[in-house]
Amino acid sequence: MSSEWQPIKTAPMNGTEILIADRERVVKAEWAEISRGTWAWIVGYLQDFDGSPKTPLYIEIEPTHWMPLPEPPLA
Repeated sequence: MSSEWQPIKTAPMNGTEILIADRERVVKAEWAEISRGTWAWIVGYLQDFDGSPKTPLYIEIEPTHWMPLPEPPLA
């Protein structure tokens, strides 16, 4: 898999965490369903203490490019 920026139309839309970018920012995100039939780029989740389902956190972004997450540094 390439570690270079790629067009967003080629991004994985299967829940894989990736970096996405628009003209202003780069964020770690995954493509996921935020409500029945509504999909968006998710940047994280809120977990309620009572054990109810996680609430997705999303931002309004129209990314133009994506790239895989880099490997973490060795300890």
